[in-house]
Amino acid sequence: MKFKDVLKKYMEQTKTSDYTKDILKKDIFMEPCIPLLKLMPLLGFLPMEFQSGITRKEDTMIRNRAFITGLMEEGHAQSFLLHMSVYTDKTAVYVPIVDEIHNEDYTVPVSLETTSKKINIKQYYYMRATDDDYEAIFKSVDLAKKEKVVYLVCWDPVWNKDASAPEGLFSYMISVLKYIAKN
Repeated sequence: MKFKDVLKKYMEQTKTSDYTKDILKKDIFMEPCIPLLKLMPLLGFLPMEFQSGITRKEDTMIRNRAFITGLMEEGHAQSFLLHMSVYTDKTAVYVPIVDEIHNEDYTVPVSLETTSKKINIKQYYYMRATDDDYEAIFKSVDLAKKEKVVYLVCWDPVWNKDASAPEGLFSYMISVLKYIAKN
């Protein structure tokens, strides 16, 4: 399938009640983020995995970072990455293809737990992928291999910050995506 068709398919899925239920099962704090997630494919970004960045008040030992992974056409991604790095305090990176991945090198932690003054990484994302990883990503959304699409990871450097807040990750992404769409 072409990338624009994959985006349309995602937009159709957002109209179902299961879309919201599935997101809230993974992260109950994603509810205010859902309208922003639904807007992203209209602006050329296909969301794949994401986290709100909010932690339950009773979980004082856990810190979460707002993050999102997704696909974007290569030319669009170049402009997006430039504008995210110049005009926001958020981080957005292209995940390159490498021959092999060794242990936990080149990762970004997105969830931490502090116990007995020790910080443990609960969840992280690799900042590189193999050809097999890219193939699996493309296959998971029925995307044709020949499409010039890249895999991106974006995150907020501030822990426990709501992605849907006016200065949150998803809000800034929408602003940048809208700007790029106009120019």
